[in-house]
Amino acid sequence: MANTVPNMLPSWQKDPTRRTFLAVMTVPLMVPHIKVAASAFVGSNHPNLSPTVLPFVNDADEDEQSTGANPRCFWSVSPCGHYGSDCATGAEYAAHALDYMVAARSPHLLQWTVFDMMAMGRSYSGIEVGFLSFFGRLATNAHALQINGGAA
Repeated sequence: MANTVPNMLPSWQKDPTRRTFLAVMTVPLMVPHIKVAASAFVGSNHPNLSPTVLPFVNDADEDEQSTGANPRCFWSVSPCGHYGSDCATGAEYAAHALDYMVAARSPHLLQWTVFDMMAMGRSYSGIEVGFLSFFGRLATNAHALQINGGAA
């Protein structure tokens, strides 16, 4: 029997049917059993909200831009090296991204982030896995609600 690595995701991510309530203010999404923290953008509901408020978005300084770096990087992360912690960080970043996309009416943030993620040219860590898994679960649950007529 091959050695296996246990699933290191937080318990609220392992079972998408589990109700998740965070200690901070939450906002319901289209999928009623998933709630995400909205604390970072409470009271923000305008298209001019800068994406640099997100923990994974970074503007390059003049020196970096002079060497050819893009003015803004939408995936500036540093994995800690512990897969489970990195997955949890990625899921947290995804929740912040979703909050931002709603508050700033900016759904294209997801594509910019994924494009920069691919452009990094390094092997993927748990941060990328957690980030993309969050959106994957959200999309499949929302689609399941849609095809089941609103019943999960």
